[in-house]
Amino acid sequence: MDRRKQLLAAAEEVFREKGFRGATLREIGERAGMSASLISYYFNNKEALYREIYPEEPAPQPEGDVRSRIAAAALRLFAAEGYDRVSIRDIAREACVNSAAISYYFGGKAGLYRDVLYRGTEEISEFIRIVEGKQPPPEEIFRLYGRFLVRLGRKKPAVLRLIFGELIRGSEVFHDFVRQRFSQVTEVLHGAVARGAETGVFRKDVEPEDVCVGWQGMLLFYFLSSGAQRVLFPERQPDGAEYMRKMWSVFMKGLEAEEPRDGGTEK
Repeated sequence: MDRRKQLLAAAEEVFREKGFRGATLREIGERAGMSASLISYYFNNKEALYREIYPEEPAPQPEGDVRSRIAAAALRLFAAEGYDRVSIRDIAREACVNSAAISYYFGGKAGLYRDVLYRGTEEISEFIRIVEGKQPPPEEIFRLYGRFLVRLGRKKPAVLRLIFGELIRGSEVFHDFVRQRFSQVTEVLHGAVARGAETGVFRKDVEPEDVCVGWQGMLLFYFLSSGAQRVLFPERQPDGAEYMRKMWSVFMKGLEAEEPRDGGTEK
């Protein structure tokens, strides 16, 4: 392993143990068996080193912004370990705060978890507002929702990992969030399927649940597997917008109603 990779590995360990502000360049250098000056040589400063390891996370917050620091630390830990395996003490240590601060700002671990999930999926409100305001046709509703999913995958990969991890682990707090947050989305998408079938745009034999799950799965798995794609297809970098356009064609082919033949007879 070269020096740069050694420093990255050591820094990730120290950041996970002590958080951004609790970690020092000297300690990272000692963990890597090198001098702290090499960190400045390779990465310029501690913030640049942190961003190298966690490019998807918000930039480290100012010292006084305790609430934001706690939320950023919680997102990172919840995404990696899940709700049940992360403790208040883990989050406090990661954010370099007293455990009491989590109760003060969020009312406890469950409140913090809900805050992370709601803030991470705030684009849903925008999607609902557009649908309610413009009343687009059924196929456009699914296209809009696809854009929301692509934006989530591109801008907030840690939130995406958290949601998919919880879909597998299934904590009760997450189930409550799904019931509250996504009930309106489900209603909108189901209504779009029913309206599309009634107007002859969609097939009449499709199940709304299958359509919703299928469209989300086609898009979100692309982002979840982006790391493997870079290894398997190094010449093709992931492009969410282009992938969505291709999958949209496949998706609509499966939903489109068949055109009736003239007179019901074969030519």
